[in-house]
Amino acid sequence: MAGNVTFEMIDVASHRIRDALAQTAPGSVLPEDQQDKLLAQASAEACNVLTQWLDSFQWAALTPAAGALIGDAIPQWARVKPFLDPVRETLARIAARQQNGSEVPDPAAYVDNALAAAERTARRYRRRRNAELFTLAANRIDSLRTEVCKLATEWTANPPAPERRAEWRKHARWVLRKVPGLLLTLSVAMASAGPSQMAQNIPEWGHDAVQVLFVHNIAEAAQPGTPIVLPRLGPHIH
Repeated sequence: MAGNVTFEMIDVASHRIRDALAQTAPGSVLPEDQQDKLLAQASAEACNVLTQWLDSFQWAALTPAAGALIGDAIPQWARVKPFLDPVRETLARIAARQQNGSEVPDPAAYVDNALAAAERTARRYRRRRNAELFTLAANRIDSLRTEVCKLATEWTANPPAPERRAEWRKHARWVLRKVPGLLLTLSVAMASAGPSQMAQNIPEWGHDAVQVLFVHNIAEAAQPGTPIVLPRLGPHIH
C-alpha cells in the first residue's frame, strides 16, 4: 500500500549506512562478525527506505504528464532556476544536521550541476517522452534496492561461508557507498518537488520542468557515474 517516506526514515538510514561504512573500513579493529552485522543492518535500512520510496505518494507525484517530451523542459529550466531556493535551503539544513563530517554538496553548485546534466540529456533525447526517463529512474532505483535487499536477506538467511566473508564485506561496502547520495537526492526532491511545495514555490508553467529535473537527478544518483541512456526505440510501424 502506498504511503510516505519521511525525512526521519532517510536520516536514520543514512546515519546507519555511514556508520557501517566507517566502522568496516580497511584496517578496522572491530571483530569481523560485528562488521558483517553492521553492514547487514545498514543494508536492511536501505532496503526498507528504497522499497517504500518506490511505492510512495512522493514518487508517484513525480509521474510526468502523458505525452510530454523531455526537450520541452529545456527553455523552462533557465526561467525556473530562481524558484529553486528550496533545494538550496534543504541542502543547508541537511549540512547543519550532519554531526560526522558527511559530505553535503555546495547548494548553488548542486543546482547548477543538476540543471546542466538534465539539459545535456534533454538535448540528446529531445523527442523522447518524460515517461521514459521516469521509467529509467524507477528501474535504476529498483536495481539498487534489489542489491541492498539481497545483502540483508543473504546475511540473515544464508550467510556466506567463512572463506567468503571478506569478499562479502567488500561487495557490501561497494553497494552501500552508492546509497547515501541517492537518499540525499530523495530528501531534496521531497522538500522541493512535492505537490504542496510545487504549488507554493513554483509557478504552474514550471511544474513539468521541475518534475523532469528531479526525476533526472534521482536517476543519476541511483547509479552514480553511469550515463543516462534511454533504450533505443524499435522501428515504427505505419
